[in-house]
Amino acid sequence: MKSIRNYVFGFIIGIICFANSSAAENYRIDQRITPSGFEAEAAFLESVKWPKKEHGAFDANKAPHWNIDELAKYIPSAGIVFEDVNQKNKGTISHEEILQSLKDRKGKPFKIFAHFSSIYSIPFKQYSSLTFEINGDVSTVKMANWYIFTFHRKADGVELIRCEYITPEGD
Repeated sequence: MKSIRNYVFGFIIGIICFANSSAAENYRIDQRITPSGFEAEAAFLESVKWPKKEHGAFDANKAPHWNIDELAKYIPSAGIVFEDVNQKNKGTISHEEILQSLKDRKGKPFKIFAHFSSIYSIPFKQYSSLTFEINGDVSTVKMANWYIFTFHRKADGVELIRCEYITPEGD
């Protein structure tokens, strides 16, 4: 009788473990699939992605050392409009100020880039799944319920013209 109980118990535990691992797999992003025509937008996000996501609380200082010359092509001469549902980081920041902040690894633009790149680097749908839309020469990429990026599409690539943080934070 004891061996049957152990067998049943083991069988139930096996089913629970299988169900839990299967559920987690449904949320994990193992490979990003970019819709045709949105390769430039995806390339921008990949260029800021953390090689390995740090564990624990977000820390901008742990952001990778990005190739600033590579990022410069995504930043328009007029700068980027930043919006924040929490009213923390709003307004247009100039091309020069953004690049200087990224080079110095400090300041508002650096912290914003570090934050959205950190979120993008978390390989789970609830953080970094992407949806793409296009309307004429403007494309929009929504990153789960965290960020919306708006790009101006040009013959030689895209420029990030707007970055909206859409996640309300606690009081």
